[in-house]
Amino acid sequence: MEEGKVLNLKYITSLNFRIAREVINCSRRLLKEIIDSENNTIHNTLIVSPPGKGKTTMLRDIIRNVSNGVEEIHFKGMTCGVVDERGEIAAMYKGFPQNDIGIRTDVIENITKAKGMKMLIRSMAPEVIACDEIGSKEDVQAIRRSNNSRSKRNIYDAWKNNGGY
Repeated sequence: MEEGKVLNLKYITSLNFRIAREVINCSRRLLKEIIDSENNTIHNTLIVSPPGKGKTTMLRDIIRNVSNGVEEIHFKGMTCGVVDERGEIAAMYKGFPQNDIGIRTDVIENITKAKGMKMLIRSMAPEVIACDEIGSKEDVQAIRRSNNSRSKRNIYDAWKNNGGY
């Protein structure tokens, strides 16, 4: 390490591959808690659970449903902006999401949440902002700033193991 940054890894003894997968409609039971179909909006939402329990999978499906709308409850859908800092939500390839994140969703990938949220708000004017793994004070500050912006609602996947932000 140098100046707090990892420069090199030596003597690697194992690798861990995480394979993201879509589970279409896994969020259906939660949607009635998140969506206010009477006003065609959503409630600010924070998803919290231990690692490996499907938060990102649930978040991806919520984004898809909020973006597309849900006919059964007469929810028309909303424009969504996703800050996909580590590329785990949309899995973009050459500018196209490989996961179904909805027809009204714009994605900014491989950029910090703070910068990504600011860019989305300034250029895309999303009604909803979603991101994965809130893990630092900077992430929390970015969320607070986005709540004061043109974006009306936010969905966040909290990273529970980072000090209880």
